[in-house]
Amino acid sequence: MNFLKLNVNKTEVMFIGSKTQSTIFSDLSLTLDGTVFTSANTVKTLGFIIDKNLTMNAQVKEVTRICYYHLKRLQRIRFCLDTPTRLLLVKSFILSKLDFNNAVLVGIAGGLVNKLQKVIDASARFIFNVKKRYDISEYLYKAHILPMHFRIIYKLCTTTYRNYFIKQLFPVLYERYGCTKEHYSSY
Repeated sequence: MNFLKLNVNKTEVMFIGSKTQSTIFSDLSLTLDGTVFTSANTVKTLGFIIDKNLTMNAQVKEVTRICYYHLKRLQRIRFCLDTPTRLLLVKSFILSKLDFNNAVLVGIAGGLVNKLQKVIDASARFIFNVKKRYDISEYLYKAHILPMHFRIIYKLCTTTYRNYFIKQLFPVLYERYGCTKEHYSSY
């Protein structure tokens, strides 16, 4: 027995499947210890929103909403800021939101990636004060900002490499220096 207790106030239930399967399970409920849980369409876990069809629509919608909110707030003070400060603010407020958990977005529909890319384009326009009719790619290059589909792939590759590297390196470090696994779990 592991002595875990179910927190009824924070527990959500979601049946995941294709669109046809989710329509079948949409009205199902689950009863545990006398508490009835109805099926939810979306569940937020560790800051990531998962929908019942795993299309990531809800996650992309929420991230773009938050990013545009921050960008709109930054627009109010843009004339008081120089370009390096704007870049720093965009990286800390907007790109950090786009990069959080984006490795999970591998393989999502192109339209959703385009929505996220529009946030990056709007951010570059804010940084360099560029009008909408001008091409933004040279400004993205100048600011060292990757397009969204490359950001997703980059995050996946670095996460995979890091996990592989730690797995391969840990036995050698343990043998040489007596390091424990807890020491390297923060990397």
